[in-house]
Amino acid sequence: MKKSIYLAFVILSFAIFACNKSKSDVILPAPTINTDRIKTHTINGYQTSYTYDNQGRLVETFDSNSGTRKYIYETGKVISKFYDTLNVLTSDREYLLSANGKMIKETSGLNPGLNYSYTYDNQNNLLESNYINGAYSSSKKYFFSKGNADSIRNYDKNGQLVSTVINTFDLSKLNTISEEFMGLLFMPVLRKNILTKQEFIYANGTPTKVFTFEYEFDNKGRVIKMDTYSSGNFMSSDIITYK
Repeated sequence: MKKSIYLAFVILSFAIFACNKSKSDVILPAPTINTDRIKTHTINGYQTSYTYDNQGRLVETFDSNSGTRKYIYETGKVISKFYDTLNVLTSDREYLLSANGKMIKETSGLNPGLNYSYTYDNQNNLLESNYINGAYSSSKKYFFSKGNADSIRNYDKNGQLVSTVINTFDLSKLNTISEEFMGLLFMPVLRKNILTKQEFIYANGTPTKVFTFEYEFDNKGRVIKMDTYSSGNFMSSDIITYK
């Protein structure tokens, strides 16, 4: 087992190919990197388990402390529903997909005022996301290099820059905790490689936060542990297992 020290902060940061099949037979493009999938993710003792279908798509997450999230795959869209520990539906999402199988619109039946839209380049890199929730709106622009979003700019409803996120990556390390490894193939991948530093900077240039991680890897080079720090102060420890 190898251990390396990195500066980082991980946020979650997204595929169905519509064809003439029944809803249960929708076929996805094969994963381009590998078929490894995360089995469990434990943060400070709280564990989430992941369940997949035979196409490697995420169909359910379960956390005994918060509840269950289910993913339903239909032609041209994905539906997500979250149930709390009393089995009460508390949130939902419907993702409309492009011909390339990436989410382009996100809405909620429980919150009709919620609306996200997503725009991509010809390599399926996310270019822009727009968010509306009632009277509030904002947007983000993403700038990629070698498969990684190394800069994200946040704008208010008037199009004024609010803040910038600067990311630095270790290009020698594959990010095995990305959406792909969770089976969320319809979501954009913002980090092909391991994030080594993330800085939040206000529009006036004032820095706000820097997050750091310590990683451990298994003999396949997959992340199995992350210790997160904020400005040098310990925040959380993540343990990851794989199928």
